[in-house]
Amino acid sequence: MKKNGITKRAVEFLFKRSDDNYLSRDIKETAEEMDTFFVLLQSLFGTNKYRALRCFLERERLSRAVHSLDKNPDSNIEELSRKLGFNGVEEFESKFEEFFLVRPGLYGEYVKKRSAGAYK
Repeated sequence: MKKNGITKRAVEFLFKRSDDNYLSRDIKETAEEMDTFFVLLQSLFGTNKYRALRCFLERERLSRAVHSLDKNPDSNIEELSRKLGFNGVEEFESKFEEFFLVRPGLYGEYVKKRSAGAYK
């Protein structure tokens, strides 16, 4: 299986977890549950099996947030944060701002203005 395919499979597997502890799982646990090789996932996510997976998933959730806001800039921030697995709006907004240097609501406003042709 290609690296891109196994990465996507691992991320989707973790996002579909029914418990709220998927961010605290490490790569070894994930590999066992996915019935795949630990070494393969470790090479994809890095040598620090807990931190690397957690950081990767956090970036993935934030990337999905941007994609959602790009598609629908009027998205309800509370619903979006819940859908992406954040522990609340405050955590979501804080992580979003830390990563993108702008609050998600302001990013949505930017997307609307950009769509209207304000930034040509």
